[in-house]
Amino acid sequence: MIDNYTSFVKKTEILCNGLFLDEKLIDHYKNEGIEISYGRKGGAGPIGGRYFLFENQAIVNAALWDDPSKSNLVVQENEDGYFLIYDVKNKSEHSRLKLVQNPTFYNPEYVTTDGIPMKKIALVHGIDCLSSTIYQKCVYQGCGEGCKFCTIELSLENGATIEEKNSKQMSEVITAAKKEGRCNHMTLTSGTDETIDKGAIRYIELLEGVKENFPKLPLHVQIEPLEDLSYIDELKDAGANTIGIHLEVLDQNLRNTVTPGKSR
Repeated sequence: MIDNYTSFVKKTEILCNGLFLDEKLIDHYKNEGIEISYGRKGGAGPIGGRYFLFENQAIVNAALWDDPSKSNLVVQENEDGYFLIYDVKNKSEHSRLKLVQNPTFYNPEYVTTDGIPMKKIALVHGIDCLSSTIYQKCVYQGCGEGCKFCTIELSLENGATIEEKNSKQMSEVITAAKKEGRCNHMTLTSGTDETIDKGAIRYIELLEGVKENFPKLPLHVQIEPLEDLSYIDELKDAGANTIGIHLEVLDQNLRNTVTPGKSR
């Protein structure tokens, strides 16, 4: 069994390099549940990648590549439920990974009552964390001061999501995900609004609707630092169990460069 430190090192390598899919094994990959989609498509979490489990249950989201120059880590055949990952650079076994199957509600026939594919409303991160960007725009992107690492609007441009989600849509996807055991908690994020509440009001309206339907579902929200801290209390009162602050980086010089809009 792999130990935690080793899985941490190997997970970092996979995150940075991704995994190469051997063209000779494409049919094998498909039979084992890997949908062939290469590279990152923008956005966060599982967009353009697949989740795998190490033997110690540590989880990693890996980009998949069809170009061997992209990664020295090659996905070989599935044996006893685990794919062997071979390191061609060091000519040795790198790790053994179990594929996390995509949820059934990703299939195109699963749509909300207003006709939106459920996959465009929320995605599963890892095993059972349902996640969604409730508003796929950001004021800083619009004025040319977006965070350098952020791809929040690319998912929208690629047609992988919709601009804004509501509590009814979210509740329907939660229901579908729970039936599969894929939603034990939920993370919500959003682009920043130009209003003083930074987008808190959007959250509050959605949180109240979701909590009405799922009062025991733990909800985590992420928002830019607020000058008016009363909005933090309002988010809590609306149903947020935990609140993450999108500070991004502590060093002010780096903030000026990497997060120009948020650095002021």
